[in-house]
Amino acid sequence: METDATSSYERSRKFNYFNPDNPSRTIILSADVDNDSVYDIMENIFYINEYDDENEETVKDYVRKPIKLIVNSFGGSVYDGFALIGVMENSKTPVHTYCYGSAMSMGLLIFISGHYRVSNRLATFMYHECLDQPLYDKLTTLRENMNETKRIMDVYDKQLLSKSTIRRKQLDDSKKSKFDWYMTPEQGQKFGFVDEII
Repeated sequence: METDATSSYERSRKFNYFNPDNPSRTIILSADVDNDSVYDIMENIFYINEYDDENEETVKDYVRKPIKLIVNSFGGSVYDGFALIGVMENSKTPVHTYCYGSAMSMGLLIFISGHYRVSNRLATFMYHECLDQPLYDKLTTLRENMNETKRIMDVYDKQLLSKSTIRRKQLDDSKKSKFDWYMTPEQGQKFGFVDEII
């Protein structure tokens, strides 16, 4: 019995675990991006790749069916998001991303990193600068933290630029405005990070 206290992570572990006897290829990220929420997704992608590797060796003309990753997230940990994207990009089995609701901040970067990106007409996308937690510490520590925030923001932006037709100036203008940049599916298609609208 599921209680109100049941986390999205626990629901993920219950329903998304890859079973070779019933190989569902749909994985759902409907939570903040953190170690718990990406763990099962990465594990599922690894299991599906192992399953496909074995079948490629034993089944004639075996064709890998794409993994369907549904992204519905306001974002979260950049480091954990990068880990998931790394697994997606190294997956021999294609990972197709779908957004039916929101793909914002780190959720946006995960969505656009799919091998094929599908958006529902009601979806919303959002880009903004990496958020830093205020620290009450030595000046040296504050500087180091700021340098790291700038570094991961640069990594984020390079990934976004490589997966879309958005220009660096557009990202810089968004940061200067200090507002979150919301985008529709149609804009996503215009900027090259939505391949299909459904």
